[in-house]
Amino acid sequence: MTKQDATPATHPPVAWHATPIDAALTQLEAQPKGLDEAAVERLRAEFGPNTLPHREPPTLLSIVLHQFMNPLIAILVIAAIVSVAIGEIEDSVFIIVVIVLNAALGAYQEYRAEQSAAALQNLLTVQARVRRAGQVRRIDAEQLVPGDIVLLESGDRVPADLRLLTTKNLRVDESFLTGESAAVEKDARAEVAPDAPVSERVTMAFTGATVTAGRAEALVVATGLRTEIGAIAAATAEGTGLRPPLVIRMERFVRAISVVVLASSTLLVLISMAQGTPFTEVFFLAVALAVSAIPEGLPIAMTVALSIAVRRMAQRNVIVRKMTAVEALGSCTIIASDKTGTLTVNRQTIRTLLLPGERSFQVTGEGYAGLGEVHADQGSLNEQDETQLRLLAKAGILCNEAELRPPPTLASTLRPPSTLASTLRPPSTLASTLRPPSTLAEPVEANAEGEWEHDGDAVDVAFLSLGYKLGLEPEPTRAAVEVIERIAFESERQYAAVVYRDQQGVQVAVKGGAERVLAFCETALTAAGPQALDREQALAQADALAERGYRVLVLATGLVAGDGTAFHEDAMPALTLVGMIGMIDPLRPEAKVAVATCRRAGVEVAMITGDHPATALAIAQELGIAQSRADLVTGRELPADDDVTGAERFAAKTHKARVFARVTPLQKLRIVEALGAQGHFVAVTGDGVNDAPALRAANIGVAMGSGTDVAKDTAEIIVRDDNFASIVHGVEEGRYAYDNIRKVIYLLISTGAAEIALFLTAIAMGLPLPMLAVQILWLNLVTNGIQGVALAFEGGEPGAMERKPRQPSEGIFNPLMIWQTLISGGVMFVGCMTLWIWLLGNGYAEAEARNLLLLLMVLFQNYHVFNARSEYVSAFRVPIQRNLFLVIGVFAALGIHLLAMFSLPFMQQVLDVAPVSLAEFALMAALACTILLVMEVFKLIWNRLPANT
Repeated sequence: MTKQDATPATHPPVAWHATPIDAALTQLEAQPKGLDEAAVERLRAEFGPNTLPHREPPTLLSIVLHQFMNPLIAILVIAAIVSVAIGEIEDSVFIIVVIVLNAALGAYQEYRAEQSAAALQNLLTVQARVRRAGQVRRIDAEQLVPGDIVLLESGDRVPADLRLLTTKNLRVDESFLTGESAAVEKDARAEVAPDAPVSERVTMAFTGATVTAGRAEALVVATGLRTEIGAIAAATAEGTGLRPPLVIRMERFVRAISVVVLASSTLLVLISMAQGTPFTEVFFLAVALAVSAIPEGLPIAMTVALSIAVRRMAQRNVIVRKMTAVEALGSCTIIASDKTGTLTVNRQTIRTLLLPGERSFQVTGEGYAGLGEVHADQGSLNEQDETQLRLLAKAGILCNEAELRPPPTLASTLRPPSTLASTLRPPSTLASTLRPPSTLAEPVEANAEGEWEHDGDAVDVAFLSLGYKLGLEPEPTRAAVEVIERIAFESERQYAAVVYRDQQGVQVAVKGGAERVLAFCETALTAAGPQALDREQALAQADALAERGYRVLVLATGLVAGDGTAFHEDAMPALTLVGMIGMIDPLRPEAKVAVATCRRAGVEVAMITGDHPATALAIAQELGIAQSRADLVTGRELPADDDVTGAERFAAKTHKARVFARVTPLQKLRIVEALGAQGHFVAVTGDGVNDAPALRAANIGVAMGSGTDVAKDTAEIIVRDDNFASIVHGVEEGRYAYDNIRKVIYLLISTGAAEIALFLTAIAMGLPLPMLAVQILWLNLVTNGIQGVALAFEGGEPGAMERKPRQPSEGIFNPLMIWQTLISGGVMFVGCMTLWIWLLGNGYAEAEARNLLLLLMVLFQNYHVFNARSEYVSAFRVPIQRNLFLVIGVFAALGIHLLAMFSLPFMQQVLDVAPVSLAEFALMAALACTILLVMEVFKLIWNRLPANT
């Protein structure tokens, strides 16, 4: 958080939305002509700049220091200090190298992730038109103060929380704050209850919203932290999130390792003291045993595994800011997703058309583009259908002030029908001319390149899109008529109209709410021509569409008497119903498949939105998230949890519900906390300021790349393409990463278990130490370390998204991994112990015997890494091409050890190694291959057990 005024001047909260205009002006000592400079300076000193808190990017030093906040690293630091204290400089150098290398890798990866996240921030300064001292000027929004008079028009970003003074057809998109996908109609003179939710405060415009249509004058009533999103941002900055699953599991793992090290060292000390071993030698033995028990190569291998997953996720448009978030996403058991812009495209789209006579049609294509087609629900489109549909589309295009332009690569291919204008007769003369134009343009193909440009109200843009899909290009259609009068849509009026003249005379086209427009209609245009309207039936059809989650608009046309210049809305002529449309914010094309993939993977999906319950339920049912109304809970139905009883009732309400509609930001936070309390690892997705508290509270927060800076600052993961399917890809990559971490742990711990058993058994039998501490470090950090890093590159195993997520209570070691570790570690222990006893019994010097024993352990590791590639599948059936790095790593590990034995005098002295004969090498290789054979038999038996089939 920046060091701006985090504790703003104390002022009693004011329900500005319910405050009359004159009272608001008086309370803020504002005037219609605006503030003078002296008042501005005084108010800026009191309230500070109009900026929101944001998280300062971490410094490189803080990122580096963060790498040392790891329990395994802490143990390694202690081991390095002890090694220096007892004079084992070589040991301490090895440990320090691994610590520095791990910190460098981790810091580099996290720094790159932070840079990618910072690149997504909106660097453009928001500008505001403000009236000060009677003059209108344009200033940076951060210079606004309470009492300023701001002027808004279509396309503007609202620069502060505003009490509207005057409005003219003002519509504002507040989806980032409220979750409502449709723009909100604003009215400065409306009466609003003091306790009205944000989504119903029509006398206000809130910071960050976008004006989609109309104009307004407004009074700045709150800036910075005092705004609606400022309060949420401040609460988010102060909140704490749940710890990632990997951190939790690794803490358990480190505690277990610590217990093993302590217990083994204590046992070793007791045995050695009982045998009369001097204390200094006992201490040295204990350190050597601790070194063998600690998987020194694990931190690097984990960092590499997570870094690889981060890179792979970036290729799938997912930016990971903290590497532990990779595994956290893969471990989630439920994704609590925002609807608008995440599961849907956040663009109003006409999806269904209903012509009089109950003839219905479906419209394909999403978003603000003319890509898609119209299909009849029953049968195929006939000529009469096409002509009537174009008449409906024409009414929507003319009664419209928006713009929709195809990309340049497509514009030249659009040819409007040359005879279209003359064939679209008014209703009274249409029956005899129901013939489509002979030169009707084909619908635009959906594979056109480039982006469509649009301006204006979302509803109007949707009608233009429909026109393109029906072969009507807006500009030629508009150019074919002369517009005489326009009546803009207003909340009190509930319709918009246009009066125009064409070759057939003066006509009016009307679009609006069902009850309002149908009240003007006396006839309905059917295939047989205009017929008497059954108004009750038409209203029932509109209600049926609304219950399915559609926003319903009715279109009608009629003839206007005279030349139209004296037209007045109070003298609306008798209209003919042309048809009605059902509009909805449609699903992202990939969302349904992504939700189904989650279901197969055992990951539940919940929808949390501020949108209308009917719309939310319809979308959820189409996605497969909900089956019936029983799966839906609204914000009003959620009890307060300010006491024990309320919290219990809140938890009960959220236990089975998977669709939450009309919820407030605080309720979103409580829902996420309730899901976590139920034992879920919760991933929360969102893009708005209203999502930030829930993003902070979840195990893993996922923000959309086009979302607000507050959401992106809060989240651990950012999805660049706003695609829910990308989140599911991230879950898959997270599972791959966790599987690879488990494989590395299995490889390292089984080797460490063999070393511990080897040490304790040798000491108990009164034999010399089988290996020196520096040789153990060589095994753990170099030969096995190289292979562990190479194993982290393992590609994902098929079926990762077909299994259920691991239980939150499950540790890294499950029964299968425990058995595999014990058996593989046991094979290495028996092989090494047998060789050690045989070598000593046959006259080999300790140094010679250790040389061969160390070679055997290296070869054991070379074979065993192939066992670790899969828990279930035979090593011979895992494709080599899935991880060519592993083959390189195995040869590198063996090659480095052979190089140290044969060609590097310095390493021969440090490791106390020497060359061996070809026969000795072949014997060690043959003995080491037993681990591969034993584990193949184990996998075969395990897979055939009844519980695992």
